[in-house]
Amino acid sequence: MIWTPGQRAEIGQHAATKGNTCALLYLKEKYPELTKQTVSDFAKAYRELNGKSESEILGIKKKRIGRPTLLPEDLMKKILTLLKRYIYKRCSSVFCCD
Repeated sequence: MIWTPGQRAEIGQHAATKGNTCALLYLKEKYPELTKQTVSDFAKAYRELNGKSESEILGIKKKRIGRPTLLPEDLMKKILTLLKRYIYKRCSSVFCCD
């Protein structure tokens, strides 16, 4: 599931104040996909932002998942953009995406 910043903040706040297990049991009905690790990650992010403004707390970002790239981030974005254009152009010319 892709969590919105508001959901991350809500889960993190509940876990930081009441504890991870309590937050998991309380919010499991509202968010059935919620796991203990997710609650723990959001609580940690919330605690790091403790004392910040509400807009910063709502901006809890998700962690990058996967292996780090060997190329710089800007070069990686350019390569991915070129690949997407190439695949789209090739795919639309052969009508394989219909």
